[in-house]
Amino acid sequence: MTALAILPEPSAVETLPALAEKIELARRLFEDGDVKTAFALSEATYDEAKAAAAFASRMKLSEAMRDKARTMVGLALEISTHAEIGIANEIDRAKEAGVMVARGRPKKGDTNNLLRLEDFGVSKERLFHIRKMREAEAGDPGFIKRTISAAVKNGFEPSRANLRAAIGTASAGKDARGANFYQTPRVAVLSLLAHESFTETIWEPACGHGAISAVLEEKGYCVVLSDLVDRGTISAAGAVQSVGDFLHSRPASAGEGPDIVTNPPYGECLNAFVTHALRVHKPRKLALLLNLNFQCGFADEDRNFVMDLNPPSRVYAFKRRLPMMHREGYEGEKASSRMNTGWFVWERNADGSYGRSDGWMLARRIDWAEHAGEDCLEPGEGGQACDIGFDEFARETPRRTLDERLDERRDEARAWILQQAHFDRPALRRAIGIRDGDAAALLGEFLAEGLIAGPDEGDRYRPVTGREAAAETRADSVLDAVLASGLVPNQFLLELNSGLTNDRPCALPSRLFRFPVEFIPARRLDGAESRLVLRHPDLWAVADVVPFLEDIHAKAGIRVEWLAPEVIGRDVGERWRWLHAVDLCTDKHWKGLLATKNFTYPDCIFRAVRIGLSGKDLSVKNARAIMAELGSEEPAGRSEEGLLGKGLWPYRAGKKKYIAPNIGLDGAASAWLTIHGIEDGWLAYVGGMLSVTAEGMARRARGPVADEQASLPMIAGGAA
Repeated sequence: MTALAILPEPSAVETLPALAEKIELARRLFEDGDVKTAFALSEATYDEAKAAAAFASRMKLSEAMRDKARTMVGLALEISTHAEIGIANEIDRAKEAGVMVARGRPKKGDTNNLLRLEDFGVSKERLFHIRKMREAEAGDPGFIKRTISAAVKNGFEPSRANLRAAIGTASAGKDARGANFYQTPRVAVLSLLAHESFTETIWEPACGHGAISAVLEEKGYCVVLSDLVDRGTISAAGAVQSVGDFLHSRPASAGEGPDIVTNPPYGECLNAFVTHALRVHKPRKLALLLNLNFQCGFADEDRNFVMDLNPPSRVYAFKRRLPMMHREGYEGEKASSRMNTGWFVWERNADGSYGRSDGWMLARRIDWAEHAGEDCLEPGEGGQACDIGFDEFARETPRRTLDERLDERRDEARAWILQQAHFDRPALRRAIGIRDGDAAALLGEFLAEGLIAGPDEGDRYRPVTGREAAAETRADSVLDAVLASGLVPNQFLLELNSGLTNDRPCALPSRLFRFPVEFIPARRLDGAESRLVLRHPDLWAVADVVPFLEDIHAKAGIRVEWLAPEVIGRDVGERWRWLHAVDLCTDKHWKGLLATKNFTYPDCIFRAVRIGLSGKDLSVKNARAIMAELGSEEPAGRSEEGLLGKGLWPYRAGKKKYIAPNIGLDGAASAWLTIHGIEDGWLAYVGGMLSVTAEGMARRARGPVADEQASLPMIAGGAA
């Protein structure tokens, strides 16, 4: 798994230590390949960081503090997004391995052992968005980080809406064209909204600096922004504009996207712009600010298509000319416009056509001066926001079937691939100019033929002959032996679980004992054979594990041993030492934890004590016994300094009784603070979870607060 270089230096997150610890843990989980756990943890941390940022904004803390809170939101969101992409990769590999339930009506046979989307914790709709995000990141590495950083830099809280709206940035259109950019007067938009209501989400595909979108958002609409030029426009909700040529855009599904409201670029592309909107996107409602002369003309086929075959339902002609719409960068004397303009509104009929059934177009003269302060119509019902993508080429040929498209480009794709050392799917798409679905279909064919091998961890393929691919597969005797032994159903599940499972009952419910063997695929070992290694050097001494290891030796002919980190490049047991501690730090198994403390580290046990106390899985009495056995000296002052200051970071969502303590200390200090907090009435259980008490909050309010940082996440979302 590719490492994520996303965490700043500790000084940048020292104001939020508890969240920083969780983000760092999520990052380590991701790098270790545990994308599911990384996703779950980063999602939870993302929600907590949003609560802290909301509190900082509501309490009007310093801009530096709010910026740090927004930064924390961005860090969690970045890890969560990359983990989602990792899950999508696992789903795709499962489909290729034939272990996913196929779409459509189930075929005869046992499907109980096949995987489903719900096994990965994602819905079909979410998977669609994840794949689009994956494609954007693959086509423009660093796209996710830059989008999040742009939101933070401009003072907005990063969100998934930012990322979804920004898809398309990697496929920008032609160079910036300033000649056709004019700012739209506010009164023009107010006049439109006084007469028309749109879906709650509107797409503004020529957003400029946001003149139209600002008014739409003010009146209750959610706006998706895009433009041919990257002007850095950000909506009031913090969504970053997409960049792309509208003429090369495509909807996720024609007719199901949001309504479109814009002042389109005038000039040679205007007719094509309107035609593309009606022919390709087919919005429920389209409103364009146009020169009234747009109704005329006969020589341009696009103009005839728009005005004759798909005429607007209504035209609102301004009887008083709008204030001058000057070009971008114009510094001359301001003046009134010499152009007569109006809003042209197309509304799609039930049969998918445009225009009134009687063939007439309604026209109404309006005065923008009369609507400058008039109440606008409320956002209407119907329609929904869909992602908008931008193709890298314009399709001028008639629509063809998939087989027809593949037949035309197969030889070209094959010739290009044989010239590459490594490549990925987006590179193939760009090289020969095909759709992503077509590229996926071609890669599937070439994999089946043995022309290519892959994908590797970076989703890259490489060209090989069928004979070479077969020889490479046979050369991995370890993988062959494991699959032949019946210890795992198939290679996909072996790599998905990153190891083998000990199904024998264990006296201690440690995940280290349940999953003692790590599988390292050959691609991570620079071409060497795959390896089976122990996740701890002492596992051959565990009575409940030894029979399982002997079974591997008997069935696969492999004696599993521990390998030092310098041999394989990483410590495969690091995360499992922590899991061993947290699994056994309970009232039922704490003595077993102390008896097997050689399988973990003291610091892991101290953190596990805090977590065990937080979830009411461990009593204070047993926690003290663990601390004494480890020789941890009880701090003087009963942790009061930490309880009054930065050792506790309380927050509460809404007006719920539960106030999460968010303990901000490390190691033994965090365990002792939790013990003292419970014993001295600072903390108590609410619904089985440790919560800050009302008395604890009152003590903090009366006690000294070191600085503004100490109060940042205090009760985010409600009063005590």
